[in-house]
Amino acid sequence: MRTETYRPGSVIIDPEADLAEIHLVEAGRVTLRIEELDGKWHEMALEPGSFFGSLHPISLVPTRVEARAATACILLTLPGRAVTHLRAHHGDLVNRVLDAYKGEIVVDLLRGVPFFEMLDDGEIVQLARRFGWQRYPAGKVVFLQGDYGKEFHVIRRGRARVTVATEGTKWQDRLLEEGTFFGELVLMGDSVRHASVRADMDMETLTIEEGVFNELMGSLPGMAARIADAQSHCVGPDRGGGREESGAD
Repeated sequence: MRTETYRPGSVIIDPEADLAEIHLVEAGRVTLRIEELDGKWHEMALEPGSFFGSLHPISLVPTRVEARAATACILLTLPGRAVTHLRAHHGDLVNRVLDAYKGEIVVDLLRGVPFFEMLDDGEIVQLARRFGWQRYPAGKVVFLQGDYGKEFHVIRRGRARVTVATEGTKWQDRLLEEGTFFGELVLMGDSVRHASVRADMDMETLTIEEGVFNELMGSLPGMAARIADAQSHCVGPDRGGGREESGAD
């Protein structure tokens, strides 16, 4: 592992370069852009302690990665030969690196959820660790109106189609894009689904089960109180993200 320094704006990873390196931010900030399978680019800001790299050689989904120094920064870099060796002989360590890398994506998405935005850095990291990942092919039903559910979803990639049945007829409420969420009412004790949701295209969501969420809230009452207060302002007529707005739960 080697130590490298970068000036603000310097290229750390060129998306056209075929490198198999993993980096740890020791000081400063890095801007990371990841190309998804549909050709869109997802951008995030990485702080000290964050992992990133050209991870396609160890089978992470993104096909191309671009990284630049947002400020003057110091990185610890694991070169390509070491990455190959780790994959062959230390798969558990590679998995921990990937988990940390994915954790950055989860935290970034959760900051966009209105009733999580008041959490401090430590709290949102603890919450992010409880989220899992689900993939749905185009057309796959996530849940149907009237079902009993237990999961809250944030769309990481793709798009969801929401429909609501009213007096025996169906009408499209809206399409939910990347970064939006559905199923939030299960976190408030309402397990009945008030709309049907299916993947409008190949879709990936971050998910947390009601029981896991409640267990975390029970251990962190301060966080629970702030989330409950934010939820009371997010759900209801003319509020973004709630039942009236999204029709997704």
